[in-house]
Amino acid sequence: MSNLDAAGQKKTEGYEAVPVYDVWREKQGVPILRVESAVPNLYDVEVGPWPRFGPDVKGGHIIIDGVEDMNDACVIDIAPNGTMKAEKHMYEEFIYVLNGKGTLTIWNHQDMKQSVEWRKGSLFAIPLNTFHELKNTGSETSRFYVVSTAPVLMNMYHDDEFIFNCEYDFLGRFDGKDDFFTRGEALPGRLWDTNFIKDLTAFEILEWKSRGGGARNRMIEIANSAFTAHLSEMPVGVYKKCHRHGAGANVIIVWGQGYSMLHYDGEERKKIDWKEGSVLCPGDKEWHQHFNTGDKPAAYLALRWGSRKWPVFRFVGERAGIWRGKNQIEYEEEDAAIREIFKEELKKNGVEFKM
Repeated sequence: MSNLDAAGQKKTEGYEAVPVYDVWREKQGVPILRVESAVPNLYDVEVGPWPRFGPDVKGGHIIIDGVEDMNDACVIDIAPNGTMKAEKHMYEEFIYVLNGKGTLTIWNHQDMKQSVEWRKGSLFAIPLNTFHELKNTGSETSRFYVVSTAPVLMNMYHDDEFIFNCEYDFLGRFDGKDDFFTRGEALPGRLWDTNFIKDLTAFEILEWKSRGGGARNRMIEIANSAFTAHLSEMPVGVYKKCHRHGAGANVIIVWGQGYSMLHYDGEERKKIDWKEGSVLCPGDKEWHQHFNTGDKPAAYLALRWGSRKWPVFRFVGERAGIWRGKNQIEYEEEDAAIREIFKEELKKNGVEFKM
């Protein structure tokens, strides 16, 4: 059926396709949670049987409107001593371990194979188009927060055979060497290049003066992916500068408590409270600012586009800083009410203001 009229112009009525990824997601048959900006607690997200991954696995998809199809997210559970059926795919995938312990095994079509043990707080990426199998070796259910580039790739190619059954090995992503999961290299600009992080709570993060509030940060490149991550921490009694960037950053609270303020130009701010296990996703060019209201440091993990090694989009990650227009509001430029609200929140928790 043509989508052009007799004059060769695109029709405005009568034809509108549903994105391929949306159809695929519905066919998975697992619960789908849809929220505007944030999920209060990933540990509370409803899951259901996910036959694609075998009888030991349950899952649930999460649609956060601010992501705008730049990536997708889901929660996956593996039963005690259970196994997640192996698969491979042509989209990138990052996995943060919310709970449990177990093993990850990856291999390619040349039978190069490596395994590593993961636990609560581990972060890893699945090297592109490698087979991967997850096993829960503990006595409790393991839970993961999984973010992938599946919507972009599926909507672009709209061919499941290519997405899930391509036989090409990306040896620049996975070379099968014994040190694959143990290698790491510090690069300029607070950048750590690696393939696996055992425990984010023990991961070294560095001073980051430009974002304010005594913040510390580390940019993380994993498995030569175009998708990337960073871990940021705020000391007690402080908050970070307001900033904005493109859509698609999944901000997961790793430890601590506090809130974030989000707003678009000309709109009122919305306040989102968070704690360990919360996730929020600011929208495209939506201003956002993070505040630590607890008596201990607070940290978040951002999973997003914006690799420094393999940049794709202009208005995400570090490239956002060179985009035309202003993308950070300095403390002296912000609304005075911002600081007063923060002081009141600290007072409720008996925490001293330290800006």
